[in-house]
Order: sequence, then C-alpha cells, then structure tokens
Amino acid sequence: MNMNDITLMNEEMYRLMAQRFKAMAEPARLMILQLLKDHELTVGEIAELTGMKHGTASANLVALAKAGLVTSRREGTRMYYRVSSEMVLKICDIACDCIRQEIEEMVKMGMGDSMIVK
Repeated sequence: MNMNDITLMNEEMYRLMAQRFKAMAEPARLMILQLLKDHELTVGEIAELTGMKHGTASANLVALAKAGLVTSRREGTRMYYRVSSEMVLKICDIACDCIRQEIEEMVKMGMGDSMIVK
C-alpha cells in the first residue's frame, strides 16, 4: 500500500462520514433514530408517533437508509425499519451529552437565556 492508496481511503472515509452526518443534520431524522433505538417500526408508526405526514416520514427514512444509518426488512406488505448499528446511537448519545454539558455550564454562568438558538 502506498501513500496514494492511504489518501484515497481517507478521502472516501471522510466522504462517507460527511454523508452520514449530513443525513443526521435534520431534527426529524434524529427523532426517528431515537424512536428506532429500542425496536423496529413501520413508516406509519413513525408518522403517528412523530406527528409527521406519512410521506415526510418516508422521505426521512429514505435519506437515513441511503446514508447507511437505518436498514429495513419486509414482512408481508409492511416494511420495518431499524437502526443499522449500535454505533449510530452512540454518536447521538455523545452529541446529546456534549450539548447537556454545555447547557449546564451556561446555566452555572448565568447565561441560560443564550441557550436558545434563533
């Protein structure tokens, strides 16, 4: 393996990482990932639990699947979706922990009002 091979592997890895983070950059998709944390759900169930329209939930699932974050299986006429890897959930948990920590620090410093993103 030469330096060009290593560079190409790194570039591809970074491209795939960016693709996954881009797919996770929507609050609705993060909500879906959390719903799929403990069990499989259908598009209809996800739509009902989130208040999304069926088409919106479906489009978000397609984006998550395209990025490799969720997988699906067919059972009769229904498609069941699940998180593709425990690592996806770990990424979400780490991000949430960081945000919680930042909020706690801001509250301690009396800057609780600046937590609201406009």
